[in-house]
Amino acid sequence: MKPVIQELLEKARDSLLKGEYAQLLSEASNIITLESQNIQAKELKAYALINLGDCDGGIRLLREVALHPNAPVSALYEYGSLLLAKDSASEAKAILERALNQLPNTFEILHDLATANAKLGLKQEALKQYEQAAQINPNSAELFFNIGRLHDELFHEEKALACYQRSIDIDPSFIDPWINMGIDLSLLKRYEESLGCYQKALVLNPAHDFLYGSSIQNEMYLGIWS
Repeated sequence: MKPVIQELLEKARDSLLKGEYAQLLSEASNIITLESQNIQAKELKAYALINLGDCDGGIRLLREVALHPNAPVSALYEYGSLLLAKDSASEAKAILERALNQLPNTFEILHDLATANAKLGLKQEALKQYEQAAQINPNSAELFFNIGRLHDELFHEEKALACYQRSIDIDPSFIDPWINMGIDLSLLKRYEESLGCYQKALVLNPAHDFLYGSSIQNEMYLGIWS
């Protein structure tokens, strides 16, 4: 790589770290003008576009980077995660598998790959990858919530409840596991415990859809008519 290109890349990376995205866009574009196929500059320009609100433009650039045989793992992960967010789970899976081959035992990649597999109905494969991710980072509330949802889909209610409880232990302000735990406990006819979960969730968000109705229904089951 030419010294001038290397120097420009270092400046662009510094702009990325500082969150100076307009500056980053200009610097990365200048590198591409000098060296049109520079995948590092394309990756950096993609991050600038995404952070400046042009997500589609960023995705198009990351797709170009991903097509390169030497695509950096950072670009593959970012591209795969964006595809996943756009519900392109099959394409995301292929990209994230490439990222995992480059960087095995990485929490973020395993987590998102598991989510892609779960969306594709590959539940046992997803569960295995989620559990691998949990070995790497046992302090992610979102991870244990996702494992709980997968256990729900597999009709493992008790395992799901344990995962939701773990998620809440990590982050008591995370509303979703409170709600899902309430639903599962209600299905198991453990109405008092379910009501307690719904009440916790209502404190976090009184306007959440259907939550107040679910709480009232449990009060009815318990004979709390007031």
